[in-house]
Amino acid sequence: MNETARAKGLGELRTVTTHHITAKPPRKGTTYLDIFVLSMERQRLEQELVSVERRRKRILNRLAEAQSSMEKLMNDAQQEKVAESSSAEPVAALQSTKEPSGEQQWKKMTVNY
Repeated sequence: MNETARAKGLGELRTVTTHHITAKPPRKGTTYLDIFVLSMERQRLEQELVSVERRRKRILNRLAEAQSSMEKLMNDAQQEKVAESSSAEPVAALQSTKEPSGEQQWKKMTVNY
């Protein structure tokens, strides 16, 4: 399968600039320059890895906050539901005594045009 089909982003594609492909063959005696270039690339990648780890920690912290907020809201919703059902039982009993033979009482309101 072609590498471009599997790539998820532009950074995953092999390009001339990312792999430093040159038109002319390497010169002899440039070993120290190659070592320097590779050490600079290693340094840059290590810094990028540190920043990715910091971002990952921030994302994990935010996920934990969102999860705790969701749990709190779920607990609040359950408590409201329990309170509503307990307060609705006496109201339902009063409504059943007011309704004559199964007819539903409609709320009436006036609308001014």
